[in-house]
Amino acid sequence: MQVAINETAFHLQTCLIDLSGVEPHLPALRRHAEAMSGSQASADAYTGALLEILATDSSILPAGSSSKVGLFKLYNRLYANLFNQDRREEDGYRQLSWQARQVLFLVLSEDFTIDETADIMDMTASEVEAIVRTGGGATPLYN
Repeated sequence: MQVAINETAFHLQTCLIDLSGVEPHLPALRRHAEAMSGSQASADAYTGALLEILATDSSILPAGSSSKVGLFKLYNRLYANLFNQDRREEDGYRQLSWQARQVLFLVLSEDFTIDETADIMDMTASEVEAIVRTGGGATPLYN
C-alpha cells in the first residue's frame, strides 16, 4: 500500500512510502510519541523522522518481531539516541525515569506484553516486570 504523507500530517515534504506492515500501527505510535515527548508537534516530528528513515531503508525494521513491535523498537532506538535515557520527566504527579515511563506506557496504555516490551526496550522480561510491579519507583500520590 502506498500512502502519501505530507507536511500537514507529519511536517514532512510530500513523499510516498510503502507502509504495508506498519501503517495500521501509526496512530498508536503517534500517541506513544506524544506521551514520551510531551507534545503533539514533537510527536509528529519524531514519527515523521522515523518514517523518513524507513522510506530510505525499510530493512532497518528489527527482524524477528511483529511489525508493531519492530516499529516501536525502532522508534525507541531513535528517541533514546536523541535524549539522555537517565533524565527525569515531570508528569505533574511524580517523577519517573524515561525508561520507567516508557515501559509503563507500553504495557498499560498500548497493551504490549511483558516480553514485547522487553524486546522494544532491549531489556529482560524480569526488568520490565520489576518496573511494572513497582510502578517505576514512583512516589505514591496518596499515603
